[in-house]
Amino acid sequence: MKLGVTYSLYNGYELLPFSVKAIRPAVDYINVVYQDYSWFGKPADSEMYEIVNKLKGEGLVDNVLKYDIPPSDDYKDTKGNAGKATYKKNIARTLEKRNLGIEDLKKNDCDYCMILDVDEFYRAEDIEKATKFIEKNGITVSCVSSYPYAIKPTYRSKTKQEFSFQFIMKLEKDAKCVFCDTFPCLVDPIRSLGYDRKKDKFYYFTDFTLHHMSLVRKDFSEKISSTIENSLKNATDFTGGLERKFESAKNQAAAGVPQGYIEVPNEFGIEL
Repeated sequence: MKLGVTYSLYNGYELLPFSVKAIRPAVDYINVVYQDYSWFGKPADSEMYEIVNKLKGEGLVDNVLKYDIPPSDDYKDTKGNAGKATYKKNIARTLEKRNLGIEDLKKNDCDYCMILDVDEFYRAEDIEKATKFIEKNGITVSCVSSYPYAIKPTYRSKTKQEFSFQFIMKLEKDAKCVFCDTFPCLVDPIRSLGYDRKKDKFYYFTDFTLHHMSLVRKDFSEKISSTIENSLKNATDFTGGLERKFESAKNQAAAGVPQGYIEVPNEFGIEL
């Protein structure tokens, strides 16, 4: 098995080095696919380029690819005026961007893959254990549960997230990242290679989890402003709830550990 990882990069770049360093001992190849502009035409921070170039120079990342998304009137942040057409277009762009990374993994002979965002963290030993099990048992699609973190990389939720995450997947020659809502568990439908109940052998790992720094950012407002849900007319239904959750945890953190969270060691050495 040759395990490759592709990261999608724009927002949250400050977390990327720590996520990469955590998994590097257990994976064979890593690429990062970045974009110069958000889905709504905002230029990327110069620090993003510095970080990704440093990772490439240090050999922690094997390849860096650019997804071209020039400024355009049809995806400017109109907050309530864009609607479903723009949302669907940005979904298609997200898949196109991920497939740029997938094709690079295939060109470099990876036969299994992980599709990651920068705020997702795994322990190398868990990946190593999983790959041995997957190889031995012919698993083609796997998922895991996750613990969300908030404000600090030391504040972890007491309970796991309601949805799961695609983990290690078999990378066939014709594999593409596609919209897929047929998984045996609730997952993000735009970050998998699909799932065929008749063909795929599915496994859900329960002895470890993804550590999801979902509410940990140097600037959380950047995450809110760049999410593709802003393409929808009811964007505030999603972003407003997420922002309120973040602000509530932030206010509580001023006096201690936020409600619903416990304090854990900074296992991944994250510095913001």
